Amino acid sequence: MIKIGVTGLIASGKSAVSRLLSEHLGYPIIDADELSREVSGKNSKVVQEVELAFGSEYVIDGEMDRDKVAEKVFKDKEALARLNAIIHHRVGERYFELLGRYEQLGIEGVLFDCPLLIESNIMDTVDVVVLVYTEYTEQIRRLVELRNYTEEHAHDRIRNQMPFEEKRPYADVIVKNSQSLAELERRIPQIAEDIKRVYYEKKLLHNE
Repeated sequence: MIKIGVTGLIASGKSAVSRLLSEHLGYPIIDADELSREVSGKNSKVVQEVELAFGSEYVIDGEMDRDKVAEKVFKDKEALARLNAIIHHRVGERYFELLGRYEQLGIEGVLFDCPLLIESNIMDTVDVVVLVYTEYTEQIRRLVELRNYTEEHAHDRIRNQMPFEEKRPYADVIVKNSQSLAELERRIPQIAEDIKRVYYEKKLLHNE
């Protein structure tokens, strides 16, 4: 089973790429953000560990105060690393559980939509890494116009992320997504071909 990791910069259109590839290839999507919300639900072990790590003020009635936690980790990289360590372990367990289920069903491939695939150094959980990006000015425009960010907040969010040039060496396939959704959809068959080519080249390299 081919495991395709799709990652990218904020407002790059990563999820659109995942969705269109899923429709074209017929592969299901495993969404890391959805898994994160699933494993950090009410009275979960994640919530208990967050309370231990950050204090009871970050938990309300057995649920993580996501806005308060987000505000803390946005300003504190050490706190972000602690939160990631708590959540990513549980997300990883769920990811491999779903992989096993899909393999039993005879699914040919999956798309792992994971914003922090490279930052978390879990590229080895997939066969091909697809990195989606767009220009800085387009990121700002999308964040302001589509997500109602202030320009200052948009700049802060982008600066707080790992830059494209640092991510680039870890990518097998790079997708620039600066134009319309229709243009991206037109390019999907070629992107899918590039992914499969890389996958089979890697298999040959490792005599698999």
